[in-house]
This record gives sequence, structure tokens and C-alpha cells, in this order.
Amino acid sequence: MSEHVGAPTTGWFGDPIRVVLVALLPLALLLATSLAEPIADGSATKAGKTLILSSFVGVATQLALAPLTIASLIGAVALVRNNFRTGAWFARVGSTAATLVCVLVVLGSVASALGPNSSRYEWKPLYSLPATLLAVTPQILTGIANVYILVRLSRRSRA
Repeated sequence: MSEHVGAPTTGWFGDPIRVVLVALLPLALLLATSLAEPIADGSATKAGKTLILSSFVGVATQLALAPLTIASLIGAVALVRNNFRTGAWFARVGSTAATLVCVLVVLGSVASALGPNSSRYEWKPLYSLPATLLAVTPQILTGIANVYILVRLSRRSRA
């Protein structure tokens, strides 16, 4: 069995699967949120408004995460091919940048919810912090999952 340079010991077969699942997690959460909107009666209820905001934030976040998802998927393919250095590099770049994007989205949303409403015409569908935190829960989960990938790859590189 030939091993690529930089490939650590075997037994880490789950890493490519974990990288793929975490890379695709934002899409899955966006799909779930979008499917739940009609069930929650759209903009007629507070839950519906929260889901609409979550979908809006999810779509906006996906614009930034799309290239990072591709980087993570390239990393997963390299990990499957037992090329740890390249795979880990791509996965780390994708996960680190995705974590930063998620942190920025959450902080921006919370700042918007806590900030003053300077104009009565300003678009601010949710005024409460709890509703805003519920709306950005997919980004919080995505950030946590990407940190998990970074920790796992860090431990693997030391093995």
C-alpha cells in the first residue's frame, strides 16, 4: 500500500465524510428553513417571520460560503485519496473562512437587533434579540461544526 507524503497513520477514514457533511450543512439548514416557512404560515406569525429572516440570512450567507464549500469538498477528495497535506490544507482554509463568515453574520445580525431604529422606514423585521438569535441559529451551528473540523484536523496532523 503506497502512502502519499505527509499522510499520517490510517484509521481516520471518517474525516472526508465529516468534511463533506460540514461543508454541505449550510445548504441543508437553508433547505430545512425554506421548507418550514409555509408550515409556520409565512409572514403572518412571529415564527414565520423568524423563518423568513433565517432564509434571507441563509441565502446571503450562502453567497459567501459557496466558494468555501468548494474548497472544503476539494479537501475531502484529497483526504479520500490519502493525500493528507493537500486535503487538510483545503479543508482548513474552507472551514476557517466559513467560521469567520458565520461569526460575522451572527455579530452583524445581533448588532442590527440591538441597534437603534434610526428610521421608521428601515427594514428591520425582528426587533427582539431572541428572535434574531433563532434566525441565525443555522450560522451558529455551521460555525461550531467548522470549528470541530478544524480541531479534528489539528489533532490528526499531530498524530
